[in-house]
Amino acid sequence: MASAHVFDAARAVLNDRSAPLVTKFVTLVSEFMATSETAASAWVHLLSLDFFVARFVYLDSAKYSSSAGDLVARIPVRHSLILCCMFGPLGLISHALTRAIWNTYVVVDVV
Repeated sequence: MASAHVFDAARAVLNDRSAPLVTKFVTLVSEFMATSETAASAWVHLLSLDFFVARFVYLDSAKYSSSAGDLVARIPVRHSLILCCMFGPLGLISHALTRAIWNTYVVVDVV
């Protein structure tokens, strides 16, 4: 789909006053994903977003884990990393909640 065709499709969908907004959005996305080039570029974009969000979650958990001498209480990240690989922003939210709960309630006793 050339650029002119994309603009024509967007113009046609957005000018349709009878369709609800959700229907317009779904129609527009399906028009954009009609070719392999746009679908592949969307997948690459989403996978790279998920990868960098997962990387941030892993590094953040290592940085903010509670430590007292030899005793280390690592923030659990497995569930957040799995969510990052499937749904990037949901994994980030999961990690933020886990980190807040973990740093509030987990205390490492120093002997």
